Amino acid sequence: PRPNKKNISDSLNRQMDDVRQTVALGLAARSREQIKVRQPLSKITVRSGILNREMQSLAADELNVKEIVINSKIKEEVRLDTVITPKLKEEGQIRELIRQIQGMRKDGNLKAQNKIYLRYSGGQILDEIILKWQKYIQEEVFAKKIEAGSKRKEVFLVEKEIDLDSQKLWLGIKKA
Repeated sequence: PRPNKKNISDSLNRQMDDVRQTVALGLAARSREQIKVRQPLSKITVRSGILNREMQSLAADELNVKEIVINSKIKEEVRLDTVITPKLKEEGQIRELIRQIQGMRKDGNLKAQNKIYLRYSGGQILDEIILKWQKYIQEEVFAKKIEAGSKRKEVFLVEKEIDLDSQKLWLGIKKA
């Protein structure tokens, strides 16, 4: 099939080039600072580029930043705000937890439509964070039920102990 040249927007192509360039520069800055993309940041400042709000939103999603600020007076192409507030740190921990649970689902050969039961056991701080984000976690990992507590005489499809920012967390999942 050949593209219909009437449907090709030069303006949109230029905007997407700006988004790709901004994202590449932002990812390189994250790499230099050794900050994983799963860790949300408050903002990135760029010297030039994306003016369209929709395109800024797209780049912000790719870079996992809350805001893109354009400032032509900065010396570098991009500048990350690397201050990780407690709220941002918590969000990063939850993203990492979700990634781990999704990996466990894969290890257990579960299909996307299979609901799971999740049991976890960690320290008080992690327990409070998970309880606070429980509804979001349930939606993301397709869990019917999430419970705190140590492993009982249950058989889990997949069990794993993970480290979330130097805190141990045991996870067990099975089909719900």
